[in-house]
Amino acid sequence: MKKSFIRHIFAVSILSCCLLFGGCSQNSDGEETSSATTASTSPSETVAALPADVSPDSESSAIESTSEDTRALTLSVVNMCGIEVGMVAVIDPVTGEQVNLDSLSDQESISMEADWPSSVNEFQWALYNTDGELCVEGTTDISSAQATVTLLLTGDGDLEKVEELFE
Repeated sequence: MKKSFIRHIFAVSILSCCLLFGGCSQNSDGEETSSATTASTSPSETVAALPADVSPDSESSAIESTSEDTRALTLSVVNMCGIEVGMVAVIDPVTGEQVNLDSLSDQESISMEADWPSSVNEFQWALYNTDGELCVEGTTDISSAQATVTLLLTGDGDLEKVEELFE
């Protein structure tokens, strides 16, 4: 009887861990968040890729040349999910570093002004829950954006959809 009880506790513990750590990154429909957004839970995909014609030795000159040719963009996130987003993060295209913005309560928005390199057509972002765990990570094509990129988070008590709005 003791072995059966121990096996039962062990099986329940493993199942609980799988549900706890695996459930955060999926939406309730099991669909992608948007047609222009690529969502992922792998932090390794946030590294900015160099163009094919840039060698690792000329990385600093490539960054310097892109910093001269920039466009002013306002990056905004609007939370209409019915839940609090613990933190919004953006990958700086020049440095490749993560820029952490504040938490975002339901029915609120947060914005960030940025001088975006004209050669960079992607906006990498991530959403964390209130416990600091990564929930959704994505890349948005911003080639059609002139001045503003807005991510509209919608859902009913859970993040179900990320809409992209450009101006």
